[in-house]
Amino acid sequence: MNKKKWIACLLALCLGLSACGGESQKKEENTGQKTEETVGVIDRQFAGQTLKLTSFTKDMEYAAKAFEKAYACKVELTVKDSTEFAAERERLLAGSEGADIYTIEAAEMQDWLTAEALLPLTDVDAEHYAPYAIAYATDSTGALRALTWTATPVNLYYRRSAAQAALGNDSPEAVTEALATPEGLIDLAGKLQAAGYKIFSNVGDMRAFYEVSDKTETAVLSPQEQVFLTNGRQMETNYQLAGLEPWSADWFKGMYGEAVNSITGKKIEVFGYVMPSWGKSYVLEKAGNKKEASDTEKNPTWGDWAAAACPAASFSDGIWLGIAANSQRAEMAKAFLVYVTQNQELLQEWLEKTQELPAFLPVLESYQLESEDSFLGGQKVMPLYIETIKAIPAKSAEQLRQEKEYYQKLEAYLKGEIATFEELQAALVPAAVEPTTPAAQ
Repeated sequence: MNKKKWIACLLALCLGLSACGGESQKKEENTGQKTEETVGVIDRQFAGQTLKLTSFTKDMEYAAKAFEKAYACKVELTVKDSTEFAAERERLLAGSEGADIYTIEAAEMQDWLTAEALLPLTDVDAEHYAPYAIAYATDSTGALRALTWTATPVNLYYRRSAAQAALGNDSPEAVTEALATPEGLIDLAGKLQAAGYKIFSNVGDMRAFYEVSDKTETAVLSPQEQVFLTNGRQMETNYQLAGLEPWSADWFKGMYGEAVNSITGKKIEVFGYVMPSWGKSYVLEKAGNKKEASDTEKNPTWGDWAAAACPAASFSDGIWLGIAANSQRAEMAKAFLVYVTQNQELLQEWLEKTQELPAFLPVLESYQLESEDSFLGGQKVMPLYIETIKAIPAKSAEQLRQEKEYYQKLEAYLKGEIATFEELQAALVPAAVEPTTPAAQ
């Protein structure tokens, strides 16, 4: 082989090796890029598809991004204000097309179920959710129509210093025991009054004691409801309630001992607030942030609080997710609901980020049950939350959903707008019309 041919072969070989090296490098880069893109993906069956979600809360942003990453898809989230959302809800309930998924407030659930505007979640395993949350979203045919990612158990949050003054003991066990019976509740109100405290912020706090009760018959006052309603009126008559309008400036000030009686000008000391779990995180803890309250960054009575069980286990509010009956991506929407309400990693992150309790019980039961809450004076409160959630009667939850007007009448009685139980019962069940006697032939 002459020199020219030898050089030509050598050049060809070098170029070939260079090309192979380039292809290998490109392949490695592409593989690396692909690996990076698929980290965290658990299922690609909806890859590249778009799911439409309309919500009245920005809370869904976190869940939407997590689902996009897990399923390599797109979630088109539209957040609307209350007026816009209500208008779209009415259109959807009337049969118009819209998004695939909607957020549903507890107060609106019955309207969604009555209109049959949501797809049934027939093959969703609901065994490990809070029972009340499933019952609340189950229609009259027994079909589950929505799921929620949060549980909202109601408990009494009280000032330890007030409990010590009235009972000589500030422990949650002592306060729970004092509240356990109607007679005990009245007795505690009297002891607190003698020590200079009002037992509750307003008569509305009594709602937790009758809304989920021993009620078994529609629109008929149960014995337990009658007792607690009587107690509520009695405490108001005896000036044992603070009478602070919910969400008013003084209502917040009462959370750190600065509420004032508008007539006498005297300071009002409040023993406790009956609230759902989110109220503790978003309201009680942050009371000092309110402009009408103080300029502190947090409630200045931090650590002087504790949580006790109410005489009846109950919940307040909540947001569910439902799939529109005319959704074109029903399977993808169902995957979103299951992921957002069951994925333990996502729910634990959300719990740590917001302190909102998941309705999926395995997450609660595995989450740092021994952790101490500094706002609650070091109380290990998670077992109380779990106990309350599990104790909420599913049947009573259904009745709460179905009988909004019924409970509005009970509240009117508490406020004195309806005077007697006889008048209240008449308002609940209109008197039967006597049948007319046929005329003689």
